[in-house]
Amino acid sequence: MYLNSQCRRYKKNILTSARTYVFVLFALFFSFQIFVGDAFAIDTGLSTTAGKAGYNITINAQMYIGYGIQAILGIVGALFFALIVYGGLLWMLSEGEQTKITKAQKMITYAVAGLGIVLGAYTITSFITTQIVTKVLQ
Repeated sequence: MYLNSQCRRYKKNILTSARTYVFVLFALFFSFQIFVGDAFAIDTGLSTTAGKAGYNITINAQMYIGYGIQAILGIVGALFFALIVYGGLLWMLSEGEQTKITKAQKMITYAVAGLGIVLGAYTITSFITTQIVTKVLQ
C-alpha cells in the first residue's frame, strides 16, 4: 500500500516537472525570437552596401508574410515536440498497462504524422509560390 502511494507521488512529481520544463522551453523559445528580432534591427552597414551594389532592400508584404509563416512554423514545431515528449512520458509512466502504452504510442504516431503533414504543406506552398513568382517576374 505504501509503495503504491509512493509511486503515485513520484509520477505526479515527474509530470509536474515535465510540465515545468515544457513551459520553460516555450518561454525560452519565444524570448529567443524576440531578442533575435531585435538583433536584426541593428544597422550593420550591410543595407548601405547592398543599396550601392544595386540590390533592392525595401521590406515588402512578401517579407512580412514570410516572417509570419516562420513564426507559425516555429510554434507548430514546438507544439509537436511537446506532444512527442508528453507521449514519451506517458509511455514511460504507463507501468506496463497496455491501454496506456497504446495511448502513448498513438499520441507519438499522430504527432509525427501531423508534423509530416505540416512540413509537406509548407514544402508544396513554398514550391508553388516560388514558381508563381518566377513566372510573374519573367
